[in-house]
Amino acid sequence: VTVFTFDNKFSYVLKRTFVNNNNIKDILDTIDKIRPLGSTNIENALTNVKEYISELKDIFPNHVINHIFMTDGEATDGITDHNLLSSLVDNSVTNIFIGFG
Repeated sequence: VTVFTFDNKFSYVLKRTFVNNNNIKDILDTIDKIRPLGSTNIENALTNVKEYISELKDIFPNHVINHIFMTDGEATDGITDHNLLSSLVDNSVTNIFIGFG
């Protein structure tokens, strides 16, 4: 699992980590500390995730990659047009989008 956060900036919360019984509590504790901050730049997040997915596909060409994208709001920074944003999604992997708010 890899976890990123985004607002008007994009950053790693958890770099690619194998989840097991020894680290699941630490992973969940890390995720529980995520809080909304600045504006919502979905363009920047989708662009960075697409780049990361491309790297993963090169390193692990036989792996199944799933992308779960969660946001607490509407795009308020960067591209806000839904059609343009959808063009930034890597459709070669499973994408799940969840909106809160």
